[in-house]
This record gives sequence, C-alpha cells and structure tokens, in this order.
Amino acid sequence: MNECMFESFPILHTSKLILREIDYRDIKDIFNILSDEISMTYYGMYPIATYDRALWFIERYRLGFEEKRMIRWAIVLKENHQLIGTCGFHSFNDYTNKIEVGYELHHDYHRMGYMTEALNTIIDWAFLKLGAHRIEAMIYPENNASIQLIKKCGFTYEGLLRDYAFFRNQYTSLELYSILEGEYFEKNTHSW
Repeated sequence: MNECMFESFPILHTSKLILREIDYRDIKDIFNILSDEISMTYYGMYPIATYDRALWFIERYRLGFEEKRMIRWAIVLKENHQLIGTCGFHSFNDYTNKIEVGYELHHDYHRMGYMTEALNTIIDWAFLKLGAHRIEAMIYPENNASIQLIKKCGFTYEGLLRDYAFFRNQYTSLELYSILEGEYFEKNTHSW
C-alpha cells in the first residue's frame, strides 16, 4: 500500500460532507455517537459510558494513523460543521493490499444518504490513492440497513463466518462482503 498517504491526514470533500481527522475537540460528538444504544446496536460492543472511553477511541484513531495501521475520518456536515459519525479502514494487509471498512453514524442521521456518500468517497480514496486491491466489510446478518448500504456501494456477499466474533458476551456470526478494485471502477464513476 502507498505509505506516503500517511504523511499527512487526507481531508476529503463531498457535496454535503467534509471527511477530516478526528481530534480531541470532537470528544463530545464521539461520546454522543458511541454512547447511543441505537447507533451501537451492531457495533460489536456495548455503548460507552464515559468521556474517558471516548478519549480512548480518539487516541486509538490517532495512533492507528500514526502507526499506519488504520485511518478513521470524522463525517462532518458542510452546512453546520456537525460531526455525525465516523468511517475508515483498519486491518491493513500490505502483502495482499487488503483492508476492512468500518463506520457508524448517529441514529438521528440514518437513512439520509450521508453514509453512502462518505463510503463511496473513502472507497475511491482507498483504491486510487492508498493502492488497495480488496476492501472487506463484516456485518451482523440481522443488520439489514448496513447490508443494503454496502451492497449499494458495490460490495458482493461472500459468505457467513460462523461464530466469528465474541461481542457483548456471546459468539456471533458475521456476513463477509467485499469489493475488488476492478469491480468498483466498472460500476462507479465517483470522483472527489
């Protein structure tokens, strides 16, 4: 993967959104998202309960970028600069140029097209700038909204990973979706 992409944090713009680095000034908004049960239902953990835990996530995002292990953008509305969610990539594999996408959005902003816009933009970035070949998404089988979203972004269902993870004190299966670089650009003409 293109390591020079980690020299400075990329700021991306869409028609309605700014995707920028998450920093300590965002602690209240990060807390509001990660402490919300509706927003966190399929996140793989219980909602957070303290600002210290929100700070831990912010620090994790910062260190992950610094160490070239992950990148996580704040999703900010252009109209009022409100942070409404985050999205990004983790589980980088430099040998296969494979990454995994992750995202969450405060429930007040669900089903408004914001996450579709954000994901298409970062997927473009990952293929064009980062040099990714494959992007994966792992989703709870009952998370229909996320499944619809990822399919709208061109991902293909690959199969069920049985008891793949241990979330909220129980084993859970996850569905695996992926998109390859060539497939994405055959289906999409997104450009930022």
